[in-house]
Parts: sequence; structure tokens; C-alpha cells
Amino acid sequence: MKASDTDRIVVEYIVKKLASIPLLGNDGLKHRTGLMEHRYDVA
Repeated sequence: MKASDTDRIVVEYIVKKLASIPLLGNDGLKHRTGLMEHRYDVA
């Protein structure tokens, strides 16, 4: 299956938005998602 132009635009948008969210600290992506330990981050 081949990705459509719309698929590419949506993926690009999501990746750019996620990249703009900090990863570390109490307000970072790790804390927001709860998927990774964040308590010991130096941020």
C-alpha cells in the first residue's frame, strides 16, 4: 500500500508538533505520556 499525499501531510504535521514538545522535566513528553520515567531528568 502506498501513502497518499494527505497521509504524508498528516504524519509530517504530527512529527513536527511532537518534536516541539520538550522531552525532559515535569512538563515534558515523558511526564505527560507516563510512558517513561521522568523524576530524575535534569531539565
